[in-house]
This record gives sequence, C-alpha cells and structure tokens, in this order.
Amino acid sequence: MKHAIEFTHHNHPFLHVGSRKKSTHSFFIVVEKGAVLVRLGKNEHLVSAGTGFWLPFDCLHALTALPGTHYYQVDFSIRLTTAVCSHAGFFKVTPLIAALLDELSQTAS
Repeated sequence: MKHAIEFTHHNHPFLHVGSRKKSTHSFFIVVEKGAVLVRLGKNEHLVSAGTGFWLPFDCLHALTALPGTHYYQVDFSIRLTTAVCSHAGFFKVTPLIAALLDELSQTAS
C-alpha cells in the first residue's frame, strides 16, 4: 500500500473465487450490487447488497464474488496509529458511509 487508506471499486461480471490468504492490512467491503461470500475458517458469510463486512489485519480469509457483483473496498494500512477493530464481522452501512463511498467511486473514475 502506498497510502494509509486506499479505495477501490470492484466489478465482477463473472464468478471470481479468491484464494484463502492472510490479510496484509485491515479492510472493509460494502456490496453495492450482487453478493460476496467471505470464508473465515469453516464458516462462510454471505454479504449481500447494502451490507458491509470488516476484515482485520492478519485474518485468514477468502472472498468469492458472485457473477454481476459490484462492491467497494477500503483498505487501512497497518502503519495507522489509530486503533481499529480486531474482530471480523458485519457492520451497518449508514447513509454517511454510503454517500462517502459513492463520492469516492465518482472521483476515482
């Protein structure tokens, strides 16, 4: 990562199966359209449209994006001095978060 916080907008027209790996940074995803499966250990969590999921640093996971999925990903460097959550899980996407992600997606393209 070049910056402390990075934003990406993912678009998967076809099925995308990611490999299981440990995260090198903390990040969250917010699904705009479609669904993403997050595999943590033996559990698989369905992240549907309008839902957010947080994954902390050094968390063993795998992401599977179903066909036609659009989602946002915001990465947080491990160099940040601000404390971040150390547990993976769902979070509520507030109107403020949705507006910020929408604005970032328009300026990034």
